[in-house]
Amino acid sequence: MQFNIVSIFGCRVNKQFSRNLNADLSGTRVRVTNIEPRMAESEFSLVRFSGNAAPADKVYEGIEPLLLENITEMVYWVVNLPWHVNTNRPEVMPTLPESRHVYH
Repeated sequence: MQFNIVSIFGCRVNKQFSRNLNADLSGTRVRVTNIEPRMAESEFSLVRFSGNAAPADKVYEGIEPLLLENITEMVYWVVNLPWHVNTNRPEVMPTLPESRHVYH
């Protein structure tokens, strides 16, 4: 039997947890992947700005952010790789028309 563990969240704790889990499960038929989407349109910006839509909308101004469908496609791709292939940490981001957006 084979298993996939896919996490979609970019915080440091989750990154380290995924690394540790991957190390602990080495040699088993369990694959661990931590997908790290950048600039994905979600309610995160609205929460970050305490429900204030104006600054939340500015976060995505001038770009076409990733959508849920884009992230779903990535999960599908990871889960359907051959069993001898594991992607530890794919970082996914939109192509940016403006150079003012920098990721840290």
